[in-house]
Amino acid sequence: MIYISAFLILLGTSAIAESILVSKTIHAGTIITKRHIVLKEVSIEGAYSDPSQVIGLRSNEILYSGQPILYGQLSEAILISRNEVIRLFAYYGNISIEVQGRALRAGSKNEIIEVMNLESRKILSAKVTDLGVAQVNIQQ
Repeated sequence: MIYISAFLILLGTSAIAESILVSKTIHAGTIITKRHIVLKEVSIEGAYSDPSQVIGLRSNEILYSGQPILYGQLSEAILISRNEVIRLFAYYGNISIEVQGRALRAGSKNEIIEVMNLESRKILSAKVTDLGVAQVNIQQ
């Protein structure tokens, strides 16, 4: 073990891992940005270690300043809110159709949600593709 430590010191590398800590208190539902986090040279089991893993995710709970961000405390950002009027696309071969729909529940990217077509009043399953946009899969 002494040889490994000496070897790492000679190479100029650190054997200490980094963990992501909260730089200022984050409220539940907040989208994480660079200004919310700080990297510390401390290994904390169950904590994120790469900023790219957390930036753009949404906090599931209040995260307090100085605390590590642990797996399970973040989730994908909500792109469509419940009752939001959204753009609903359907594709059939080379034909595309766009209508307005009302989301019946919130959804994150690639989630399947129920949407009511505002023209026909039919309830459809649609995949969330972007902010305020979902796509219906038409069987050919």
